[in-house]
Amino acid sequence: LGLQMWKFLDVRDPSVRSRLREVSWGQPQVTDASRLVVFCARRDFKPEDVQRYLERIVEVRGVTMDSLDQYRARIFELVGSKSPEALKAWLERQVYIALGFMMSCAADLRVDTCALEGMDPLAYDRILHLENSPYYTLCALALGYRNEEADKYARLAKVRFDRDEVIPVI
Repeated sequence: LGLQMWKFLDVRDPSVRSRLREVSWGQPQVTDASRLVVFCARRDFKPEDVQRYLERIVEVRGVTMDSLDQYRARIFELVGSKSPEALKAWLERQVYIALGFMMSCAADLRVDTCALEGMDPLAYDRILHLENSPYYTLCALALGYRNEEADKYARLAKVRFDRDEVIPVI
């Protein structure tokens, strides 16, 4: 739907990153990577969010608000048909789609990435002051260039299951 119900926090402050590392199983990427992006999902879905998005469409595309009436109705139909649990899961999946795109774009630029879920999301929320915001921590992404000497895994062969097992032809 294009609603962009997420927020990406570009965490640059070394002291904040140090605190995040403590609640990330001590993973060095949190502090050592050139950049750390925390991916946040929305806690809820509000009509104002749709209105804001539609207003942006009007601004960017130069269309009238009336021309978006069917689109608005479709959004509310789709979202309204979901239970609160299904809506939460859907909003989180939207964030993971964005994570995948960011990792793919980084790979195109030959920037290494490491997706991070090994963390205490509630502690991230406290450290990043998200507790009373519309957003909560879902995952993070470390970006930068690997240090071949320091990364003991960089030269090891990747262990992957056979292609036919993972991608069966149906």
